[in-house]
Amino acid sequence: MSLATLYNRIRTPSDMEEWVFSNKSDHDDIAAAILAKKNIQVTKFPIWPVSQVNLLVFMWGHQAMHIQEASILNTDLQDFGALDPTKLETLNELLFDHADQHRRERAALGI
Repeated sequence: MSLATLYNRIRTPSDMEEWVFSNKSDHDDIAAAILAKKNIQVTKFPIWPVSQVNLLVFMWGHQAMHIQEASILNTDLQDFGALDPTKLETLNELLFDHADQHRRERAALGI
């Protein structure tokens, strides 16, 4: 469910909550596979739940996790620094690229 959900457009706060949770779940799966297959521990950052209080932490941590994963897996990296989960139009513009980043990381791990 988590990877497929990352391709969904976000229209409501409920959609956003589902997307953010799925994103975190997929990062957890990728980190576990990296540890199992490459014996490398990915540093996890708090990326769920997203709120106004931890928005910058989410943005920096999310990008940092993708940088680590792409570096370990030798995959292309998208810049998600412009991602603002409080603005649906910004988030929806990046949804496909972001989900495709997850797909490439999973493919590199064979999961």
